Amino acid sequence: MTISNVRNSKGAWFTIAILSLLVLVLALYGGVQLFTWGDSRGSGHVPEAKRVVLRDAAHVLPVLPALGSLPTGWSVKNGFPGTMECPPKSPGCDGSSVSAVSEYVPASKVDQVRIELRSYPTVDTAIVGYKALAKQQKDRGTGLDPLSLPDVGGDEAIAVSWAIHPNPNEPDMTEATGATSVVRVGTVAVTIYLRDEGAGGTDLDVLQALTAVMAARVGEAISGQTPQSTVQL
Repeated sequence: MTISNVRNSKGAWFTIAILSLLVLVLALYGGVQLFTWGDSRGSGHVPEAKRVVLRDAAHVLPVLPALGSLPTGWSVKNGFPGTMECPPKSPGCDGSSVSAVSEYVPASKVDQVRIELRSYPTVDTAIVGYKALAKQQKDRGTGLDPLSLPDVGGDEAIAVSWAIHPNPNEPDMTEATGATSVVRVGTVAVTIYLRDEGAGGTDLDVLQALTAVMAARVGEAISGQTPQSTVQL
């Protein structure tokens, strides 16, 4: 007597096919999540998964606008841009990786423009640095007015205008008006200073444009791109 044991091969192959399809779907879903994960806030915000850290001067200095990124008639002051020392006790310096600065000669509207940039190793460190820099400007002195700068991009930003009267801490600025903004994009915080000699007031359109372009250029840099955004006045 012969006993035959015939397995249900069709059912087994069907089960294997279903399992293979599920594995493929999960793999594709995981890949999409890997490349698209991140906060989807407004313009200028870079998804976390795509961010890179600007760890040295070679990556930081190109973020500061050069002559080709400035309005017609503007120029870069001699000796700029460059790196700068960041003493540990100065606002925003704790934990920073590299600091850079540039100064500009505008064609009109304002007398002096200075941009300071600080890069940090992590977003959390950058948030702490940004808060210290923002507090420094909010506590600057008398005559401060908070400003609203809509649509500048970035993760967070503040701005103030000010009128400096005789101040023992800044004896060379006994009569001047100006405005300052601080913006953070990912692991980078930027402070923009505008100053006018005398009491004629500051053109806030310039501050708006500079803050927006710096948010855009930082966003480009930490996305691994060459910063190309230009100042639009």
